[in-house]
Amino acid sequence: MHNRIIILILLMLGCAPFPERVETPAAPSVIHLSPLPPLTELSQVAKPELSVIFLIREDGTVEDVRLLSTSGDPEWDNAAVDSLRKWRFTSAKDDRDVGKRWIRYRIRIEIAEPVYLTLGEIVAFSKDEADSIYQLLRRGMDFLTIAHQIREDTNQPFGRFVGTVDIAQYPEHVRNQLRKLRVNQFTRTIEFGDTFIIFKRFKERYSPDNNISMENI
Repeated sequence: MHNRIIILILLMLGCAPFPERVETPAAPSVIHLSPLPPLTELSQVAKPELSVIFLIREDGTVEDVRLLSTSGDPEWDNAAVDSLRKWRFTSAKDDRDVGKRWIRYRIRIEIAEPVYLTLGEIVAFSKDEADSIYQLLRRGMDFLTIAHQIREDTNQPFGRFVGTVDIAQYPEHVRNQLRKLRVNQFTRTIEFGDTFIIFKRFKERYSPDNNISMENI
């Protein structure tokens, strides 16, 4: 059933600055992936690999994409570029990162069945904060109670109920942790771009209670 097959991005094999900019800080990390289109007969090859150049804005969004290698199918290549434009990377970290950057990646892809999980997430801005929250969860504090707690410094919640998602949108190291989760289990702290995230898996068709009590952390 071809429409059930997706392309999963397994890993970033390497990165280097585009020749237009010789000196550049370490390449940004990918934090959101839009799945590539299903392979066609023309593009169907064993362990396909793409060489891609992204023009990444300061906020981590993609302004332009150029394929340096082809799948063999121009229509697939065009559809792949459309998907790659929706990727999201970490934002600039310091003054050296200001401005747009050309970054080259080699992307290895694989055919796989989609994996859908119902998830919640708690986001921390330091590992110490994330580890403290993890210990609260270990001691039995409710996940969504913490997630809906408002941060004093940003006036935003610590996390949210994400819903049912295709985990192909996450980088490989995140997907590897999510695949291990059983219903009602949560991950350890996962480094995710510039943040640290704890995910929890909920049962299918779970709907969070809108009247969760707020407790101080």
